[in-house]
Amino acid sequence: MGVSWVVNIPFDENKSSQQLLDGLNQRLTILGAVKSGMHYIDCDVYQSQVPHASQSCCYLMHNSEYPVTSFAILDSHTCLTSDNVIDLIMMKLRPLYENRKNLKLECKGSRFTLQDFVFKSTSVQLTSTNSILGILLEVEYLPSVTAGNCYALLKEMVEGILGKSVEIPNYLKIRSSELYSPNDTMQQYLEHFNLLKKSHLSQVTSQQQS
Repeated sequence: MGVSWVVNIPFDENKSSQQLLDGLNQRLTILGAVKSGMHYIDCDVYQSQVPHASQSCCYLMHNSEYPVTSFAILDSHTCLTSDNVIDLIMMKLRPLYENRKNLKLECKGSRFTLQDFVFKSTSVQLTSTNSILGILLEVEYLPSVTAGNCYALLKEMVEGILGKSVEIPNYLKIRSSELYSPNDTMQQYLEHFNLLKKSHLSQVTSQQQS
């Protein structure tokens, strides 16, 4: 486990989402990366049903890199990591938390390795509609355990892949001296998931009103 940076790849009006993902994988291959498997993340949304309380959510996430681990993240960004028994606990909490199945997200794609780097290129899908919401690229630098020690390397690698200048995300900046953990990777994915979902639902609403 190293330090990861999860990047959103903007859509191109002239390309389909699959063409965009294929092009990203091709750039990784040209760079010298070797495909080493598949990558998968899912995110179930549980909404609080407590009367007179705010409609806060708990996001239950799974990552193929950690097959026996579940990540439960609250709106407050508090993250609980445990074995998969937490999935059963959430089912027993149905009177308190409702599973919003129509909001479930997942991302699927390929995993590549290149020396000290691991890349995961995935498409994000809203499972209830099979709509592709976006393309994400995770770049992981294995030798480091703190983000601040590998900003330059991550930035250089991401810019080399995307072919444009990019800024280190605030999430990594404010944790520059902290020990990096899988929780931090999941928090980044959740941040992108929520932004992509919000954008998609906004587009759907606009289309319905027009």
